[in-house]
Formats: sequence, C-alpha cells, structure tokens
Amino acid sequence: MTDININLKDIDLNADGVADADLNRDGTVTEEELNAYRKHIVHYFDNQLGNDILNLSPEDKVQFFQMIEQYADILEKILHPGIDIIEHVQGKRFAAANANPHEGINWDYDCPIIRAYEEWKASKA
Repeated sequence: MTDININLKDIDLNADGVADADLNRDGTVTEEELNAYRKHIVHYFDNQLGNDILNLSPEDKVQFFQMIEQYADILEKILHPGIDIIEHVQGKRFAAANANPHEGINWDYDCPIIRAYEEWKASKA
C-alpha cells in the first residue's frame, strides 16, 4: 500500500525539534531506531489504517469517502505521498512509486479501499 522510502531521519511531524525516529530522544537517530520506526510506520499504513477504514460503519465510510474526495490534497500533505486511495482520488495512482521506483513495488496491487470507494462512487451516480 505505502512506499516509505523517504528520509525518515529528518521527519519531525509534531515540530518539537526532535526527529520522530529518535526514539530515545538523545539527538541522534541510529540505524536501529530508524529501522524500528520504519517498521512501525509501514505496519500502521499498510495494515492498521487500511483495516480501520474498511471496518468503519457504512455511515462513517461514506463520510470518509466524502472527506477523501474533498481533501485528498491536504491529507497527502499531512500524511505522506504514496497512500493508494489518496493518489487514486486525485487521478495520480502510483505517483509516489513512479517518482521513486524500486524493487518491492506491487504494480498490480488491488487496493480494497479503492474498490470500496469505487463501489460507493458508483452507487451515488
């Protein structure tokens, strides 16, 4: 689903002056910390977030799809490039993967969130 191939050593999402991957907050991001951070981020975006979206109530899923349609550009800025549904809604599926091609990208990935979105979109037409 996601392509976490950006420089995680420099990310400070909460702008507290400490890199998010600096797990022990000593001012240095070690390779071990970086690998642990990457593992957790990939798990969250590839597993947890997708499952949470798919398990929303039908009413909440409608709101989620409406939000994605209206705010995909903002969501991409606060999350990261490469989230399938966000790229899909903007008409640029695999944009992050195409910008940084590497082994391990599943170009044939059939995203269940995109399938659910397309079903919802067709049902309101």
